[in-house]
Amino acid sequence: MLRSEKLPGFDVECVLAKGIRLESVPGPTGSTVLYLQPCATVEGRVNCELRFGLPGKGVREVFYDLPILSHTLNTYSENLVEVRVSPNLGVARVQWRGKKILISRNGRIVIREAVDEEDAKATIDFLSRLLAPSIVCDRCGQVILNCAMASCGECAMEQASLAPLTNNILWTGGVERIQNFTRALIGRIDSLDKEVTRGESITSSYGPLFTEVDRIARDSLGLIVDSSNREELAVGVLLLGQAWDLSLILGLLDQIHRGSSSDRGSLVMPLLRMLELWLLALKESLDGVVDEGARESPMKRWAHVSEAWSNVRRRAENDSALKVFLSPLVERWPV
Repeated sequence: MLRSEKLPGFDVECVLAKGIRLESVPGPTGSTVLYLQPCATVEGRVNCELRFGLPGKGVREVFYDLPILSHTLNTYSENLVEVRVSPNLGVARVQWRGKKILISRNGRIVIREAVDEEDAKATIDFLSRLLAPSIVCDRCGQVILNCAMASCGECAMEQASLAPLTNNILWTGGVERIQNFTRALIGRIDSLDKEVTRGESITSSYGPLFTEVDRIARDSLGLIVDSSNREELAVGVLLLGQAWDLSLILGLLDQIHRGSSSDRGSLVMPLLRMLELWLLALKESLDGVVDEGARESPMKRWAHVSEAWSNVRRRAENDSALKVFLSPLVERWPV
């Protein structure tokens, strides 16, 4: 579970630093941290109900960001028998290793058909890590993906130095793969910038890149699930956030490539500039993980990304087609 441990570089009130805990579950018979009862449908199995909360804050109506929760479960879907998410109801349903699990936006979890109490507790521990990327931090009001990448602008006093992980090939391999992917996209933006400027008709294949970045995201989430301490989980969340950002950038570049020179309009160059700054911020976030000299740079870079994004949004205010085009970015950067 996300137990409280020291995590250098983050404000002590950030969820990444202070962790989460089990809260009392309200009910007619009083409050209990973990409510267990025999399963009514499968003999010999047990059901349990619990609720995650924040130390010092307790329960909240929005504990999980539902879009990120859905994204997380779908990324991990190969390991789940079923994934169903209802945004209107604010709940998700999954099946994992014979157990039926209900996850609510407010942190309430119901586990049905667990083998016994130990199985239920192991499932709770698993869920606390799997769902960690979608937790909303009460320090900054954003998901902890943004805290880990230093893009929330509040929680990371400097990009966390996680140098002890440099000897773990699983983590360093993930960092290296994302660094290579980021450099490749920076090269593509530079090439696309020149081609758009010349008004050329552009064709490009992005299929293999989508496949690779999806694989990186799945591997990163696997590392989160298998993490044994706070530093490993933080790096896993960082890598997952980076992979999802790269996938979003890749999708936008693909759309720009597919458009003709006449329908790209005046938005393309500012958008390319914003995407370039975004990629540089991602690169510097990873650099700061293992290079102490690069630990303060990401915070400055993310401020430039925010400014560039505001400029792009202003240009698209009166164009409905451009608003549709930018809708994935609006979800990623709502402000």
